[in-house]
Amino acid sequence: MIFSKQSLTQTTIIKMGIRIASVIILMTLLSYWHIVSVLKLQTLEQLEKYIIERGKRESNIFLLAQDNHFILKNEFERQLKELGKKEPQEQFEQFFTRWSDGTTRDSPKDQSPEDLDTTIHPSVFIGPQVNINADIQRRVLTFYKLLSSYGPAWHNRFVNTYINAPENIVSAYWAGEPWGLSATTDFYIPNEEYFYVSDKTHNPERKQAWTGLYFDHVVKLWMVSVETPIDDNQGKHIATIGHDIILNELLDRTITAHIEGAYNIIFREDGRLIAHPQYMTQIMDAGGEFDILKSGNQHLLDIFQSVKSRSADTVVVENNPNNEYLAVTKIDGPDKRATIKNCPYNIQRGQPQ
Repeated sequence: MIFSKQSLTQTTIIKMGIRIASVIILMTLLSYWHIVSVLKLQTLEQLEKYIIERGKRESNIFLLAQDNHFILKNEFERQLKELGKKEPQEQFEQFFTRWSDGTTRDSPKDQSPEDLDTTIHPSVFIGPQVNINADIQRRVLTFYKLLSSYGPAWHNRFVNTYINAPENIVSAYWAGEPWGLSATTDFYIPNEEYFYVSDKTHNPERKQAWTGLYFDHVVKLWMVSVETPIDDNQGKHIATIGHDIILNELLDRTITAHIEGAYNIIFREDGRLIAHPQYMTQIMDAGGEFDILKSGNQHLLDIFQSVKSRSADTVVVENNPNNEYLAVTKIDGPDKRATIKNCPYNIQRGQPQ
């Protein structure tokens, strides 16, 4: 076969061009794949570092609550022991008044709740069914004294500090909120989640507990609470120390602050959803008892299962059904219980890049 020089040259150039173009395309694809892999790795590393640090910050308030409750519990036991068997009737009547509805509070019935200086004094509610004997009087006086000292001191970090008793007694320091004077006659503290998470039926381990989201009908606010039970030497439940965290505060810290392209949610190990930017209305409609496992929401179920099935030391996991990554951390503090019922997760959810 005979080819002209020009044809041979063109054929050679075309073949070389194709080879060069193929090499360039291949190198470009390899470079692109490498860059994407590096960026993906860096993004996941950044996500992992972020959620670990975020978990530590979110844990601070609960760890501080633990420290506060430990101090208050020890001081309560010390002061109550000091009172011994003293008859406190006269001192009790200086502070507390029996109302016509049968309740006992730290203000006369004809005095407006606004007249109580809540920046200094706690408010007290004792239900009409309570037999106010010397033991009750000594405990309530101790509650009142401790909250007058510690409540204002801790107000910069906690909206309130309170000590309740199973007989249906509430004593609360809350600047601006005379809780004990505003409670209705039929209020019964043992029925409230922020108390019964500390009773022996729901908390046989006698450990600090974190409630789910609930609505406080006295102050008309959504909140979560940290509770610590106190038993006497015979094992009788005599008091519960608590701090409340208002929903807006929880949302500000866990929902509104997030890295670009992701958002935070919080749920407990039993599947109870505490905070989610897209489901707050449903959580409230359910009275704070939105159960992921019973919700029928496949996306939430996928997230829950991905988190629960991960190994303990894994921070970032893939939620393949929804094509997303989950960065997971546990909030330290009240989740350290013998049961898994109250273990909250903070989830940073993001789409893979």
